[in-house]
Amino acid sequence: MTVAENTRLPTYFIGHGGVSIMFKPEHEAVRQGLRELGKQIKALKPEAIVLTCGEFEGESDAIQVNFKEPTKVWHDLGPSWRKTFPHVFEYEYEHKSSRALAEKVFQHLQSQNVKVESTERDLDHGVWVPFKLMFPEGDELDVPILQISTYVGDDLNAHVELGKALSTLPGRILLIGSGMLCHNLPATRQGTSDTSIALALEAAAKNALDAPTPEERTARFLDFQKNADWIDAHPTPEHVLPLYMTLGAGHDLEGRVLTHAPRGVFARARWQSTSSIPSRATTTEIPPHNTPRLTALKTAKPFSDFLTDTFNRQHDYLRISVTERCNLRCLYCMPEEGVELSPPARLLTSPEIVYLSSLFVSQGVTKIRLTGGEPTVRKDIVPLMQRIGQLRENGLRELCLTTNGISLHRKLDPMVEAGLTGVNLSLDTLDPFQFQIMTRRKGFDAVMKSIDRILEMNKLGAGIKLKINCVVMRGMNDREILPFVELGRELPIEVRFIEYMPFDGNKWNKGKMFSYEEMLAVIREKYPSLEKVVGHKNDTSKTYMVPGFEGRVGFITSMTHNFCGTCNRLRITGDGNLKVCLFGNAEVSLRDIIRKENDGQPIDEDAFKELRLLETVQEAARLSDEGGLIPERERELLDIIGLAVKRKKEKHAGMGELENMKNRPMILIDNKKYPWPYSSSRATSRLPLHLLSSPGLSQARLYHTGRPSTQTEEAKPQKETKPTPRSLPNISDSELPHLTPSQTVHMTQITEKPETKRLATAACTVSFSNQKPWQILRKGEGTHKGDVYSVARIAGIMAAKRTPDIVPLCHPGIGITGVEVSVELVAPEADNTKDHGAMQIVATVSCFGRTGVEMEAMTATMGAALTVYDMLKAVDKGMIIGAVRLIEKQGGKSGHWIREE
Repeated sequence: MTVAENTRLPTYFIGHGGVSIMFKPEHEAVRQGLRELGKQIKALKPEAIVLTCGEFEGESDAIQVNFKEPTKVWHDLGPSWRKTFPHVFEYEYEHKSSRALAEKVFQHLQSQNVKVESTERDLDHGVWVPFKLMFPEGDELDVPILQISTYVGDDLNAHVELGKALSTLPGRILLIGSGMLCHNLPATRQGTSDTSIALALEAAAKNALDAPTPEERTARFLDFQKNADWIDAHPTPEHVLPLYMTLGAGHDLEGRVLTHAPRGVFARARWQSTSSIPSRATTTEIPPHNTPRLTALKTAKPFSDFLTDTFNRQHDYLRISVTERCNLRCLYCMPEEGVELSPPARLLTSPEIVYLSSLFVSQGVTKIRLTGGEPTVRKDIVPLMQRIGQLRENGLRELCLTTNGISLHRKLDPMVEAGLTGVNLSLDTLDPFQFQIMTRRKGFDAVMKSIDRILEMNKLGAGIKLKINCVVMRGMNDREILPFVELGRELPIEVRFIEYMPFDGNKWNKGKMFSYEEMLAVIREKYPSLEKVVGHKNDTSKTYMVPGFEGRVGFITSMTHNFCGTCNRLRITGDGNLKVCLFGNAEVSLRDIIRKENDGQPIDEDAFKELRLLETVQEAARLSDEGGLIPERERELLDIIGLAVKRKKEKHAGMGELENMKNRPMILIDNKKYPWPYSSSRATSRLPLHLLSSPGLSQARLYHTGRPSTQTEEAKPQKETKPTPRSLPNISDSELPHLTPSQTVHMTQITEKPETKRLATAACTVSFSNQKPWQILRKGEGTHKGDVYSVARIAGIMAAKRTPDIVPLCHPGIGITGVEVSVELVAPEADNTKDHGAMQIVATVSCFGRTGVEMEAMTATMGAALTVYDMLKAVDKGMIIGAVRLIEKQGGKSGHWIREE
């Protein structure tokens, strides 16, 4: 029986299963059910099929459309399949693909306000396995098949909305979701055959499908996440998301179960939404029934702006150094002369680490990795992990550890109980004697014991992701590349080879570096069948596998092929600095802000409770969701974090620059500054805090910004100046107080000066080189970065407060009592020297103290001016910042001074 041409096509959700359903006897009923479904689909006479599948995830905020033509079968199976069932790698499936169809779907989704991206990939087993069974050889479906992705994440309602958008595709296009109603892979490692969870989900699905209306059906399915078995059924959500796409696609159609087949920890339900409603063009959308759960999903906040940089990279992975100590002395990591250990008071305490972890998790971080030094030497590492592990209730998904493995085996069991999900183990040689040379310590047997213990626990269902990191150095351990690869012959281990990188103290020599291409050539010489494995978009490594091997091989190519474009990592150093790039030397202190309310002292357990740190994080998250004003401490931290992330560069420096760049030794990459010679000052090695104000991030009500403007006169022509001297002034220059009689620079003594009221006013001008900025600002339009006036004022205020960090001989802690910044638009006709208009900035700073605030006023104008440039550079890169000048100063020995214009 065929369906009339003007009849609405149904939508289908199918449980695709694994490749074994194609040949194992116990799956005969599944095969027959899929074959019958194939006959039904052919009778519908669709002109194309568009489907989502649990094996294909896009981005958290974007759907990917597959433009590849032609596509072929992708045998996306683990190495154990080649060993146990090699014949499945001979399976093929004849099918059609169409770039024209991909373009049609791409443009349609864009018209429905769905963010889309293009990609190219072959058909994974979630597509070709069920389709090969539905349409066997000789009875193929002669229409194009297009696979699009799901979103990354667990936003079920977003996939309902995706289905609704797809349901309005013109033409007879059949929409299919391919996934699993229950998909608990970790339980398979325990060999369980318990069907209770699968049966519970089946019963809930049947109840949902029996709903009296389609909208109630969707609401019941959205409530699935309340089910106590949800987490066990879907430790990761990707296989259930296609179900919600089909719910959206059939939001106005009736639904019924076709078949359901729970088996072990899986459930392969298939259901159909169908009706005789005429074609899509005339359907009307029925408003969904609003349950509290559905309302919450609809209003779910997007990924935190504080953790999203200007290249739209979302930073959901946080690395925290918990110690600077290590029980090894690896050649590439620890300088031969050792490192100066920080005083304990400079390092983050456990309560501070827990607080920062909870703050980042509240903003969307889902993965935390504890590093060092060597994290296992920290005395309270297990209790610390237990406290961080509790953040799983707030959205944390992965808690990982980077370790050398020396003492890991002694602490592994309680760590797993605390929530440990992944271990990156550093091991650069499989030779016990070479190990002692490379690490300057014994301990090879202890490392292997830790590896064996992880593998043993994984057999019992621990599910720890184990990766071995090996830094390859020419002439040192490059001959061991193949032995490391062969570790994976029988063991499910991923070995990742890391290109040797320059860090201070490791005696960098370009000749030591063994490149990714060279490593690949060494492996392919013995294993020419080595093949690339498609990884996750945020992977740092390029992953390969040798057919028949259990393990995999990866390459971290920081030196020759950067992976900056998908970087989602942030680092917190042992002394509490935020580091947005491993290869950058810009850092900003979070520790000092946390300790501000504790008189600058480390936060211990008593202070942790007294300051209610965890409670205020939760309160901040709640108020942020509700659009309220978050507590000042969290606001200040998030402002600084947000702007540090916004200042992250598109990519790190190339090798020629990296090898000459000053950076911490690797052992201290998450700890205090290493006192290398000729380094830049402490202040200049960090992000200047005056830059850390962001549109929409700071609460402007906290600042004084309303100073009435004064129209300055036209700048006079510059007087002829003498050439700048090439040497320091000599002893006769007694009027320069920053020079001693021996011509050395010092900060002037002010202890004997009287305290008086001081005030300084400075000004500068940002001149436009075309009409566009003036036109935008005249109309009151903001830029894509926000309100130029407000942000520039706040930037000026922040700059004034941080002047001692920028101007080396300025006195810190002078006690500023007020900062007023005026930012005004100057029309082109108001000043003939500014043909296209300008921004006039005037800043006044006041204090009661022993030294003046002229530099603070000047710095405030420049901070505001640079922010104006930053926010308008998209329309005018030719702007000129000029006429920076002091207008007036009051107080102090020199009295009252006013510029004569």
